Amino acid sequence: MEREGKVKPMPAGRDTFKQEHRFVPERNYYDCRLTGRITSIEPLIEAGRKLVKMAEATGCRRYLNDMRESVFDVPAEDILRLVTAHSQGSVGQGWKRALLVEKMDPLLQLYDLATVNRNSDLKIFTDGEEALRWLLAD
Repeated sequence: MEREGKVKPMPAGRDTFKQEHRFVPERNYYDCRLTGRITSIEPLIEAGRKLVKMAEATGCRRYLNDMRESVFDVPAEDILRLVTAHSQGSVGQGWKRALLVEKMDPLLQLYDLATVNRNSDLKIFTDGEEALRWLLAD
């Protein structure tokens, strides 16, 4: 699957990919913010491994991934590798994950489809309140 259209330009200072993870104990979920252009899935795979280790200490397996200030700029086959890596020992089965995006695009649709096909509890949202409400519902 080729990426449709041009890659979204990033505002000045936002082209470099960054991620921040924090545990929100009062609501029992992990909050992850991704900013910048995602040109490699390796940092995302490593972040999944770190979350698994963090979850061992807290017992929390709910994860809000805010990607509104980031752009996937990777080939479709890398998206499938990311799904495989997550399902084989990181944030796949047993986790409830909400992805918060600015808008759906073909790569996110592929990620959503591939993840759901591996029995992961993942849902993609464009509204932050709706994403958090779904994530925190039992």
